[in-house]
Amino acid sequence: MLDYYFSLESVNRLMYELINNPRYILKNAKDGIEYQNYVKDNLALYIFYDSIFKYKVIVDDHYLFQDYIDQVEKLYRKLNDFDDIMFGIHQLLCNMVSVLLDIKDPSSEEGKKAIISYIYQKYIVDGYYIHGFPTAYEGYIYEHGFDSGNYQNYYQDMMNLQKLFDKHQTSELLLKDFHDKTTYFTDDFVMGCYYSTMAPGFFSNLLLNDLVLKKASIDDYLIPNYSSCIEDLKRFMNLNLFSENDQNFVLRVVQNEWKYLNSVSKRVSLLFVPRKLFSTNSSLDSYEWDYKDVYNAADRILSPRNSTIPFHGNVSFSDIQLVSFYFPNQETKKRGDHSVEKVPKKEEVSHDSELLNASGVASFLIVCGSLFISFGIIISIFFVLRGI
Repeated sequence: MLDYYFSLESVNRLMYELINNPRYILKNAKDGIEYQNYVKDNLALYIFYDSIFKYKVIVDDHYLFQDYIDQVEKLYRKLNDFDDIMFGIHQLLCNMVSVLLDIKDPSSEEGKKAIISYIYQKYIVDGYYIHGFPTAYEGYIYEHGFDSGNYQNYYQDMMNLQKLFDKHQTSELLLKDFHDKTTYFTDDFVMGCYYSTMAPGFFSNLLLNDLVLKKASIDDYLIPNYSSCIEDLKRFMNLNLFSENDQNFVLRVVQNEWKYLNSVSKRVSLLFVPRKLFSTNSSLDSYEWDYKDVYNAADRILSPRNSTIPFHGNVSFSDIQLVSFYFPNQETKKRGDHSVEKVPKKEEVSHDSELLNASGVASFLIVCGSLFISFGIIISIFFVLRGI
């Protein structure tokens, strides 16, 4: 879906900057949005992913893309607030649509209506809802499509775990009824990234629940640091008088799930499903805008409105788009090292080839210089010994 855009060197270079330069991490996020606190260090990167996704869905013109990326980079450099950056991206998309449609007078009422109608059609009517899922589930979805009633995990064990917690009156640890086949989508791209990093939510909640949490942190879960996470759960079960058999069962289920989720390199994995499969789309008129303010009108269309959209049933693979993005190494961030790890394929980030090429050339010249110096010294010694 996004292969072409993420193959471009300019995209990889800017992603490298957003991951490694602290100036982007320190920008201001919106207060009161709890999930943004969990992805704060990666918010600049996730918003950039969102900007490319929206460009693909709305504009998808290869010739205009480089200018778009240049303008997005300027926004990141000039603005100190993530909300302002997102609004600026929405402005850029309006401008790109104006060029794409060859609107002679984009400031006219007719021009503005044409821009807004086009964005609404592309992003809402023909657009997607998003589901963030664990990378380990990719193979299952490729093979079976998406089925909310048979989502890949250890559900039978989890149901038994739920009964066990109910017996000990600690069912709040899972925060999920495993008899409920509902799966949730969102129209908030950044929230989709958050869902993926913490997915499946019932499992991360089990290990990071306030009732359990004493030492472990979200970083321990994402690194992943199994021993830190499991120690808190052991302590909780001891305090709540779980028998040895019950404890062993809980630990076996948790260990199996942990191994499964970490059996592949973790990425930000998103599943896109057409909005037309849902009955949640609102009409163009429901956005209640003044067409004179085209940028605010576009911002209302492109900003999230439905953070949790319930879904029941299945979606064939032909109606699904799967995209995996690079997931910054939490362990290196915790140490204060912002280096980028090697990433394997497709939409994930690669090292900036210019930087690697420059580094390789420099190494070659250093080696050559050393050889010439050594050769010069040997020649000098030879002449001295010969009395020349």
